[in-house]
Amino acid sequence: MTGSIFSLAQCTRFDLSYAALQLSKACSNPAQVSMTAAKHVLRYLRGNPVLPIVYKRGQFRLAAFTDSSFGANPDNGRSTTGYLFFLAGGLISYGAKTQTLTAQSTVEAEIQALSYSAREAVYISNFMTELNFKTFGSVPINSDSTGALTVAGNAMHSQRTKHVALRYFFIRGLVLRGQITLHHRPSEHQLADIATKYLPKRRFASSIHQIKDLSS
Repeated sequence: MTGSIFSLAQCTRFDLSYAALQLSKACSNPAQVSMTAAKHVLRYLRGNPVLPIVYKRGQFRLAAFTDSSFGANPDNGRSTTGYLFFLAGGLISYGAKTQTLTAQSTVEAEIQALSYSAREAVYISNFMTELNFKTFGSVPINSDSTGALTVAGNAMHSQRTKHVALRYFFIRGLVLRGQITLHHRPSEHQLADIATKYLPKRRFASSIHQIKDLSS
C-alpha cells in the first residue's frame, strides 16, 4: 500500500509527497496508526482521482519554491525539506525529504532547504541546456524565511550558522555567479509548504489551488 502511494507521489501526485515520506518511515516497523494514515490517503485519492499538471506554451521559465519544517522528525530531530520546481507553468520536479543534518534553528533548516533547491536548480538548468533547450538565466528560488534569505544574501556568516557554512557558501557562490536569485515569498503563498507538513484541510486545498493556478 505504501509502495503504491509512494509511486504515485513520485510520478505526478505532488500532493502526496509529504504523506508518502511519512508512510515510508514506518515501513520497517509499521503500527496501526500507519495503516490508518495509509487508508486515509487512499480515501483522499478516491475522492480526488485526477490532478493534472499542465504546461503553457510560450512561457518557458524555470522557477522554484522551497520550504522546511524545523525539527519535524520526532526520532532524530531532523527537519523536512519541501521543494517545487515549475517549468512553463507546470511542475517538473518536486518532493519532500528528511534533511541530513540536524538543524539547530529554523534559519539553519531553511538554509539546508535552500541549498538542496539550489543544487536541483543547477541540475535542471544544465540538463535542459544539454537537451538543446534554451539556456536559462538566473533561476528564481522563493522562500518564506527572511532570516535564511538574509544569511544567504550576505557576504558573512555568523558563528551560529558555522556548521552549515558549506551550504551557505554554495548558495552564495551561485548567487554571485548569477545562476540563482533568492526571493521572499509570504508564508500564505509559499507553495512548497504542502511538502513539509500536514496542513489543515482549507490550507491544503488553497495550496493545491495556487499550484494549479500557475498552470491555468
